[in-house]
Amino acid sequence: SIPRILSVMENITGQKEKEEARKRSEQRYYDLVNNANEAIVVTKDQEVVFVNAKTSELTGFSDKEILSRPFIDLIHPDDRINILERCKKGMERKKICDRQILRISDKKGKSIWIESDSIIIDWDGEPAILNFISDVTKRREAEEALQYRVKFERLITSTSTYIANLPPEKIPSHGYEFHTGALLLPCLRQFRLRYLNIF
Repeated sequence: SIPRILSVMENITGQKEKEEARKRSEQRYYDLVNNANEAIVVTKDQEVVFVNAKTSELTGFSDKEILSRPFIDLIHPDDRINILERCKKGMERKKICDRQILRISDKKGKSIWIESDSIIIDWDGEPAILNFISDVTKRREAEEALQYRVKFERLITSTSTYIANLPPEKIPSHGYEFHTGALLLPCLRQFRLRYLNIF
């Protein structure tokens, strides 16, 4: 008998085109995420499962360092309880879409004020939280400085009014100027130490 060879040929051009399109899409996604101006963090079951390059820039931690620890470790101790409760409630109702201002701690232990927008997403078939994070430290410090300055100016006004309305017999022997300065000096020192470099 004559040997016979059965050949089966399949046109896989369409499959290759789909695979190339998928790779291009993934590359565009990667470039978009890693060149974003915001830090992007995905957490699942209180663990960090994804970060972009901006996250490492913001915190000083490498991607590997961030991914190897619970996300709560990055949160400032004073804000942790509030964040845990917020995440728990959000996962229960399957919706977290509010904006929140809180503090995180960088690798050197410095506090950084951030603004976080969070939503629930699907990650490998399970619910996760996608966080878009912006550094608002300078804005927060400027706001605090403005509030403090307003309070300081009110203190000056009220103190001056108080001194001006003192009856003569209650005026210290060293005069108005010394008495006013003694009352305001501690506040002035605190103001200069905390906020003078902002203005």
